[in-house]
Amino acid sequence: MSDSPHEPAESDSPKPLAPIYNWLSITGALIAIAGAGAGLHFLIMLSRGDAAGYGFVALLPFSLALVLGAALLLIGDPLERRRRKKGRPPSIRPETFDLRLMAHGRVVLIFVLGSVILVFATLSLGAVSTMTMHYVESNAFCGNTCHTVMSPEATVYEDSPHARIECVECHAGEGPGSFIRANLSGVRQLVAVARGRYSKPIPTPIHNLRPSREMCEGCHWPDRLIEHKTLVRRYFRGNDENSSRGLRIMMKINGGGDDMFGGQGIHYHMLIARKVEFVARDPQRQDIVWVRVTRDDGSVVEYDQLEKPLSDSERQGLEVRTMECLDCHNRPAHRFGPPTRSVNRALARGEISPELPGIKREAVRLLDGGYGSADEASLAISQGLRAFYRERHPEVLQHDGETLDGAIAKLQKIYRRTIFPEMKADWSAHPDNIGHRDWRGCFRCHNHELESEAGDAISTECDSCHSILTQVDPEEDPEGDTVTSDFDEGMAFLHPDGDEYVENQTACFDCHDGGFRVYSKKRG
Repeated sequence: MSDSPHEPAESDSPKPLAPIYNWLSITGALIAIAGAGAGLHFLIMLSRGDAAGYGFVALLPFSLALVLGAALLLIGDPLERRRRKKGRPPSIRPETFDLRLMAHGRVVLIFVLGSVILVFATLSLGAVSTMTMHYVESNAFCGNTCHTVMSPEATVYEDSPHARIECVECHAGEGPGSFIRANLSGVRQLVAVARGRYSKPIPTPIHNLRPSREMCEGCHWPDRLIEHKTLVRRYFRGNDENSSRGLRIMMKINGGGDDMFGGQGIHYHMLIARKVEFVARDPQRQDIVWVRVTRDDGSVVEYDQLEKPLSDSERQGLEVRTMECLDCHNRPAHRFGPPTRSVNRALARGEISPELPGIKREAVRLLDGGYGSADEASLAISQGLRAFYRERHPEVLQHDGETLDGAIAKLQKIYRRTIFPEMKADWSAHPDNIGHRDWRGCFRCHNHELESEAGDAISTECDSCHSILTQVDPEEDPEGDTVTSDFDEGMAFLHPDGDEYVENQTACFDCHDGGFRVYSKKRG
């Protein structure tokens, strides 16, 4: 008989516990239960609609905990069996879980500590899952943490009109369907990044993106009447004087339904009663070779490319796409500004002094240098600009050194904010379809290459979409001779190179490409 009142007699000793009762398996069970509890917490949040976007990453902490716990649970049993076969005592004595010994202090301590650890682990993993879910839906995660390859897109996004909209609001969306699609896409992206197999640059457009009606129309109401909008721009030439010309242009945007302005203007394409479809030969949808327009009266007109019409195999294999917002507004949050435009804007804002001789031309040349890295570009910009003024205008180095330093710093910043050689991402890799100067843009469809059976081309009249009201700065034209009050027709465009009026549609992109090409034949 035992002398201790807390211990049973030898004849009453409990039988040995099953091998599954070992510290490794018990630890695994606790971890698995905690992971399952946190998973349940996440599922409750998902059912309430609190999880969206790339929230699948929030599953990782407690999913890993569940898998790890289950593995430990299963591994512990054979290890314990092997231990006992070698004649070693069980890792856990049977008395440890004997209910008759619950009053024993050690048993109570083990029970209380186990319960506390289990509850704490469950709540901690639940909190971690919540924080992880919110983090993976943040812009910091999309642009910096996991998607380091998306750094170019994240950088230019910060300077876009949509900079206050979370990435997942457009790229993922709401609802179970969007959640599943986004997470499946996210898994593929994670695998590609982990394996280092991704394109440089990231291909655009995104062909599995949600329709514009789901993404854009939550904020942009298509029936809202926009009417006309006046833009005022100041353009600097690439001469030594950096001479400028003002341009005031009225954009005929329109909208609000078919009864407004006869459905004319830029938003003709998005009016509800009409349908515009097209076929493009290239993935970036720049080479449009077929267009079909369904008018509000039900009539249909097709336009084919004259020189190289669609073949039968192309008609069967190429996508017939219905035009939507993103086919024109294709860079709403990730616009890579071309050097000509970036430098022009800096000059107009006074961030670069127009008093520096030839700064427009030389700045564009240096930005369009084709460097291997941002650090290499920064050094080349500094050395190149100083060398130019040392050779051509040494007085700048003598008297305007601070102004030149400011210009160099601004150009280096422009490069780092718009050009990313490591990912081969810049304005030339990502065409912007708004306008038609540096890329084909509007002229993808509006050109003389596409004709209907009747021999008609899609409208190529400049005043269909805009009217030029003013083309010379008031300082240069105090009498206002170049100001027109004809809002419908406006005036012909006065090209700054030779001061020639352009009255017919001209392919601007034949000379302009956003870089130095437009100046390359003029530097003397």
